[in-house]
Amino acid sequence: MIAAAVAAGVVRPRAWRRPAPPGVRVLREPEIIPQPATAPSHGRRSAWCHLAVFCLLFFLPLGQLAAAGSEQRAQAQAARRAVQLTTDIAASGERSAFLTRSVQAAHVADIRAAVRTTLALDTQQARDTRPELEVARAETAVAAQLRRMAEYMGRAPVRADGVNPATVRALSAEPEQWPALTAEQNRQVTLGEQAGNRALLLAAATAIGIVAEYLMAAAIAARRRRWLRWPAAAAALSVALALAAFF
Repeated sequence: MIAAAVAAGVVRPRAWRRPAPPGVRVLREPEIIPQPATAPSHGRRSAWCHLAVFCLLFFLPLGQLAAAGSEQRAQAQAARRAVQLTTDIAASGERSAFLTRSVQAAHVADIRAAVRTTLALDTQQARDTRPELEVARAETAVAAQLRRMAEYMGRAPVRADGVNPATVRALSAEPEQWPALTAEQNRQVTLGEQAGNRALLLAAATAIGIVAEYLMAAAIAARRRRWLRWPAAAAALSVALALAAFF
């Protein structure tokens, strides 16, 4: 709507250029949007400059809002990556520790069975050997079962196990994946910092644009063409800051 109003002020249809009927008073000075098409020939340049400053003040806050939104999204992504990295390290470490302890317990039971078998074979009395060998065989079977349980319970889950994707990703994470997650988090932090700097530069450009608008209004109200150099300089500085924000 505002773009259409600006276009109507610049390219004014001929039907709108008809002079006002006699006796009808038309107010030209208080215009919300400067209209060079209706300005007198001697003040058309001032009207064009005023329209440029007006458009500058319209687009700069939009760019500032976009930069602020980009900064918030980047910060949210950085925080999300940080939480994901911490969760993956903790969950993967717990799974690895559980698997290591379980396999260690199975090995201990297997070693205990081997030691019992060795001691039983060194015994001279047969009545003491047979019970010890039976216990050793039972311990060996228990050790094998413990090893199978440890390998099954300590494996990385899959979607078929009925576990949600976030838990599957966290428990399946490997140390080789952590540098990539760290790099992505740092990239999002960098993007957030760049967006924050862009928003700061656009805010400064908007403030200077407001100063340019005040100077432009003063020059037009005083009908001093020489004063136009000051708002033009302020507008040029505002545009330079806006370009520096994006490039």
